Amino acid sequence: MKRPIALCSLIALSASLLACLGGGDTEELDQGEAETTDSTSQALAYDLGSATGAAVATGGTCGAFNEHSPGCTYSNASDHSYTWTAPSSGTFTFTTAGSSYDTVLLLRNNADGAVLDCSDDTNGTLQSSVTVPLAAGQQVTIAVDGYSSYCGSYKVNISGGVPASGLKLWLRSDAGVNLSAGKVASWQDQSGNGNTAATTLAARQPTLVSSALNGKPVLRFHGAQMLTLANQLEPTHFTVFVVGKNSKASESFSMILGPGGSTPNNQLRWENGSQALFVGLGNNMPVITSTIGNTRVYHALSARYDGSTMKVYRDGNLASSHHFTTTGPWILLQIGAWFASYWMEGDLAEILVYESALSEGDRGAVNSYLRGKYALP
Repeated sequence: MKRPIALCSLIALSASLLACLGGGDTEELDQGEAETTDSTSQALAYDLGSATGAAVATGGTCGAFNEHSPGCTYSNASDHSYTWTAPSSGTFTFTTAGSSYDTVLLLRNNADGAVLDCSDDTNGTLQSSVTVPLAAGQQVTIAVDGYSSYCGSYKVNISGGVPASGLKLWLRSDAGVNLSAGKVASWQDQSGNGNTAATTLAARQPTLVSSALNGKPVLRFHGAQMLTLANQLEPTHFTVFVVGKNSKASESFSMILGPGGSTPNNQLRWENGSQALFVGLGNNMPVITSTIGNTRVYHALSARYDGSTMKVYRDGNLASSHHFTTTGPWILLQIGAWFASYWMEGDLAEILVYESALSEGDRGAVNSYLRGKYALP
């Protein structure tokens, strides 16, 4: 789309600054090119390339044009837009966390203009968040808008590259958390498999704590809380990622994932202040204890099992390697409890479980996503 702009604006075009020429003449500028004006004249249309991370774009919308009409809420506000290209196939998250006003975020596919997602408020905040699967090289338009006529300064944060193949469970504290009387009644699975974790018992519901980890919320388990998955996990080969921390002061264990109902006694837990423990009774998985460092600070704990070797990682760095062969799946059903007892004391920000041993490239992509999102070491 082309539109006239006054030559008395300062315009950055192909990294050149055009001097103010004066007068009322106008010329045409292709909006697909990088365009900069002062915030009181018109909207931005920058190409962000394939940048990811916090604050990949910043600016202010007050005084800009109103070029977009988000369908997810009422908006007659000024907006700014950007193009962005997915660096790889995977799932990407776009947020306006850190913005100063009530934002609306709209994502469109550039090829056909189709709306991929739209978000107004997220998890009780005035900021917006959308998560979508994209193909490598797919180009999208990111529109930063405002609810009603609100405008202000904004940040655009992009994280992702999470491989979609084999993903059986994806729980994120910044998406799909449903509250009842201020407690977490359900935690919706973002993998597309509908494996929501929930409980109807108020006393068993964890707490959602906002801005606990790099500006993002966490689910806090106080020692008597749990959520049960709609369907048990039962991978034979697997890769699992957990972002959180152990808050138990004593050197006794704190349950992360455990059994329930009639499932076998399989577990993933923080064993104490410096170790994690994995066990798969009934499938010939031995008790695996891995020294991962301080469990009482936020970290990404992950493990990958390919049928003969399990490797345990902390923040993407190898902590230990173990050799064994299982005779069946690793079955897990409850979050934060062992058979509705022996509870977790700690926080959870994100859990991903794959039913395969990810390649080193894919494992690294997930780890990079988690480390960038939560500012982990």
